[in-house]
Amino acid sequence: MNKVRVEFSLEDMDMSEFQKGANYEQIKMKIDSYWAIPADAQKPEDQRVKVEDIKKNNNDENIG
Repeated sequence: MNKVRVEFSLEDMDMSEFQKGANYEQIKMKIDSYWAIPADAQKPEDQRVKVEDIKKNNNDENIG
């Protein structure tokens, strides 16, 4: 498994549960619960299928 360095800010996270302090493991568990997607990551192609396309394919198969 490759290691990846991720830099982000805690400003947007709700850290209210740590008002009385927290240790490293508690903070790590909190951060691990967030998705870390790089800002320059490419979005995947939309693989969803439209109902109209399914109906068209079924009609084409029934014709032939």
